[in-house]
Amino acid sequence: MPADTWVYFIVLLVASGVGVARYKALEKPFKVLAWLVWLTLCHEVAVRWLSATGMESSVLYVIYTPVSFGLYVWIYYLLLTGPGLLRLMTGLFLLVVVNGIGLPLLLGGFRSFPAMPIALDSLVVIVCSILYFRQVLGVVSPEPLRNHKAFIFNAAVFIYWSVFFARHGLYNEIARSPDGMPLIEMIHAYVSCIYYSVLAVVLFKKNPGTDT
Repeated sequence: MPADTWVYFIVLLVASGVGVARYKALEKPFKVLAWLVWLTLCHEVAVRWLSATGMESSVLYVIYTPVSFGLYVWIYYLLLTGPGLLRLMTGLFLLVVVNGIGLPLLLGGFRSFPAMPIALDSLVVIVCSILYFRQVLGVVSPEPLRNHKAFIFNAAVFIYWSVFFARHGLYNEIARSPDGMPLIEMIHAYVSCIYYSVLAVVLFKKNPGTDT
């Protein structure tokens, strides 16, 4: 594997280890985040192993996509407040699950990489992130928002999935060029290293004035 991919796996492993070490002290949204990081690590290891053995790995993405984005929706259900929240988040949860499983079938089955389902599901997460920004930016906090791990998490999610919305939306066009796939892999590795490093900090960090 390229060096940047090894770094990506190391970052994922560290974030997973932080999630294990801090799990009992984490609030509910961040316990779900720890599950999400663990799932991602297992998924990435399985994908690389199948690819190395010459087996088809696209089906793993069809499983991972609805489950992982469903976990994101669950995290935001725990972070957001307001009337109609349960109905909204239930609708978004069903949307990411149906889209993650149903759209690949419509686009050619489970043997191709589900770029468009990932792009559409990432758009759902971006909407959740905007809703959280709207919620917290309207509240006066005694501590700067940048010190709160939920705000740091949300900012990271917004930036990461905005980048990947564009990346997966243009996946087929980029992949057609001779240097397309190496470019996609490089973008994935570098951006993901930064993102999961931030998530490791979020899982490790205590909110100001608390013990968790």
